[in-house]
Amino acid sequence: MIELLNYKDQNPSQLNLKFCKAELRGSSHFIPLKLNKNQPILIKTPKLYMPFQPKFQSSDSGYLRLSFDNLKIDRDVELFHIWIKSLEKHLHDSLSIDLKKKNLTSIIKQSHPYSDYFNINFDTNQLKIYNINLEPISVQDIKGKFYAYFVIQLSGMCYNTKQNNIRIVLDLIQFKLDNPKNAIQECLFLDEIMETKKEINLVKSHPKLASYIKMLNLGVPKFAVQQKMMITGTPSEYLDYLESDIDDLPPQLKKILEEYSSNNSNSETNSSTDSNVKSDENVKIPSGMSVLNSLNSLISSNLLQGGLNKLKKVEKDPESTLLKIKKMSGISSLPVPSLDQIKDALQNLKSVNESDKKPDY
Repeated sequence: MIELLNYKDQNPSQLNLKFCKAELRGSSHFIPLKLNKNQPILIKTPKLYMPFQPKFQSSDSGYLRLSFDNLKIDRDVELFHIWIKSLEKHLHDSLSIDLKKKNLTSIIKQSHPYSDYFNINFDTNQLKIYNINLEPISVQDIKGKFYAYFVIQLSGMCYNTKQNNIRIVLDLIQFKLDNPKNAIQECLFLDEIMETKKEINLVKSHPKLASYIKMLNLGVPKFAVQQKMMITGTPSEYLDYLESDIDDLPPQLKKILEEYSSNNSNSETNSSTDSNVKSDENVKIPSGMSVLNSLNSLISSNLLQGGLNKLKKVEKDPESTLLKIKKMSGISSLPVPSLDQIKDALQNLKSVNESDKKPDY
C-alpha cells in the first residue's frame, strides 16, 4: 500500500529515509532516496497555485511552477512551506562529510514582490491529472491560473563533482484541479473567516464530546476515555478525528453530531443514555489507574441514574450487550468489563454519591 507523508504531523527528522547508492546520470551523480528501505517518498501538498501553463522541455517532459500564492491566508500552506524548509535541513545534515561541504540549493525560490514558488519536473508518460470532477485529463489541457492539490515524489539528490552545489530532486506524480484563480474572492477578511470556520467545525470543539476532551486534557489515558464512551453509547472512533473538520467525518459519525446539535437547538431534552455525555464542570477525574478504577471514577455521581438504566438493559442479555459494546468501541484489544464489574462499579458510585450528600460537620 502506498503511503503519503503528512506534512502536518510528520517531522522530517523522524522519517526513516534511506540514501541509496549513487548513480551516474550524464555528468551528474544522482542519489536515490527511499522511505523505510524500499518505498517511494510521496507527499500530498495543500492547495497550491499554478500561475502558468506547463513548460515543455521535450515531447514527454517538462516542469510546472507551483506558487505559495495563498501563504498568508491558508494555514495548511504555511505549514507545508515550513515543512519543506525542515526537510531541506534534515537532508543536508544527513549527507556524508564530503557532500555536506557543498551548498544546498533551496527548493523554494523567492521572487519579490511576488509569492514564493518552486518548479517541479514531470514525465507525461507517468503523470496523472484529474479535473474538479475527478475525470482524467491531459497535461495539454492545463492552461494555468488554477489552484490544485499535488502528489509529489522526493526522488533523491543530485550533484556535479565539478560544482559546489547539491540539489533536491522532486517529481510530479499526480494532481487534481480545484478552482480557477478568479473563483476565489479577494477578501481582506478571508483569513478571519477561515480561522472562525476551523474553530467552529473542529470535531474536538463539538459540545457532545466536551466531557471526553476534558478527560484527555486532564491526562486520563485514551483507553479509559474509550471505556467511558462505550458506557455512554458514544462511538470511540471520534477520538481518531479530533483535529478534523466535522464535514470530513464518515457519514454515520457526522450524522450523530448533527442530530445532537439539532436537538439542542430545539431545546429537546430527554433522559436517555445520550444525556450522559453532557459536560460537567464538577467532575473530578484522576489519572494513571487501572481500567476498572477508571470506570469507577469516570462515571460521575450525577450520571449514576443513566448508568443504572443502562445496567437494566445489560442484565436482560449480558453477553450480547457486552459484545455489542466491544464492537462499538472499534478496538478489539480493549478489555470489556464483565457484568459483575459493572455492577460493583455502579454500587461503589452509588455509595459515594450518597456520602457526598451528607453534610460535613
